[in-house]
Amino acid sequence: MATYTVQKLPDESIVIITTHEGYDPSQHVTEAAKAVNRVLDKVSGPVVFIQDLTSVKTDMDDIMVAADTTGRGDAAPFHHANIGEIITVTQDPILRRVFEGMQTDTYGNIKMVILDTLDEALAYARQR
Repeated sequence: MATYTVQKLPDESIVIITTHEGYDPSQHVTEAAKAVNRVLDKVSGPVVFIQDLTSVKTDMDDIMVAADTTGRGDAAPFHHANIGEIITVTQDPILRRVFEGMQTDTYGNIKMVILDTLDEALAYARQR
């Protein structure tokens, strides 16, 4: 079974990456970031990007690798031209702090909304 899926919702300007059991940021984040970029490259115009991280189990080393891969550099999905807004789904208090920290100069002031559930994220995205 894949450790993540990336999909653009049909007839909606929403792209979602969902992590599954076994997802390990230190092993999978680079591949996942490339997969997200491939989907974003194919859309026309800005989309709401939702990352559903409800199943992620991680430690500080994994968090730093993931933050650098997704938020810094030329291939960082969070800075892709076709992202209009980012929503992160997590209830993990450490991950919440990390994503709040990505809204700093170090990571290019990535703006995102952090919500508890995918249902909340979808409702929010559909109101945009």
